[in-house]
Amino acid sequence: MRILKVSLVGWKKNDLGEIAACLRAGGVIAYPTDTIYGLGCLATEESAIKRIYRLKKRARLKPLLVLLSGWRRLNKYVYLRRAQLDYLRTIWSGPVTAVFESKRFLPRILTVGQTALAVRWPAEKFLCALLRRLPAPLVSTSLNISGQPALGINGLEKIFKRRSLDLAVDAGPLPPRPPSRIIDVRDLRVIRLIRE
Repeated sequence: MRILKVSLVGWKKNDLGEIAACLRAGGVIAYPTDTIYGLGCLATEESAIKRIYRLKKRARLKPLLVLLSGWRRLNKYVYLRRAQLDYLRTIWSGPVTAVFESKRFLPRILTVGQTALAVRWPAEKFLCALLRRLPAPLVSTSLNISGQPALGINGLEKIFKRRSLDLAVDAGPLPPRPPSRIIDVRDLRVIRLIRE
C-alpha cells in the first residue's frame, strides 16, 4: 500500500493525478471526505466494489453510496426532476446524502439490485477537484470494519493488511464531524429521513 501525504488546503495537481490514475486502474483507496476518512473506488469497477465489501466485512445486502460533483454528472446517473433540483440547491454541497431513482448505469452490486442510488455532493474542495478528474462517481463508505468505529488514517494498518489497499491518501487528522444525513428525495411530497 502506497501512502500519499496531501494538504487539503494547498494540494498539488500531481497528487490528484496520482489518485485518479490509481482509481482508473481499478484501485481501492483510503481518502479524506468532508465528514470522515472513507474507503472507495470508481463506481464502475465491479471487482473493486467487491474488494470493498470483503475488506469491510460488509453485508452484501447493504448498498453503497457514491460521491460526485456537478449537476450534469448527477443527471447522468439518476432521474432528476426540476423540483428535486430546486430542493437540492438549498442543501448541497455538504454532508447530506440524497437517495434518487437510479438510471442503472452502475453495477448492480453497488445498489444490491435496487432501483435507488444514494449520492452525496461533498463540500470539501480537494475532494471535488478529484471527483472532476474521474470518469465516474467515487464509491464512499466509512474507513472501518462494518459495525466498528470509523478509523482515522493512522489506524489504517491496525485493521487492514498492508497490501489490502492500493493507496492511502493521508491528509492528517480530520476535525470530528458527524456522518452525513441520508434523505430520500424520490418523492418530494414525503421526504424521508433515513439517517439523522
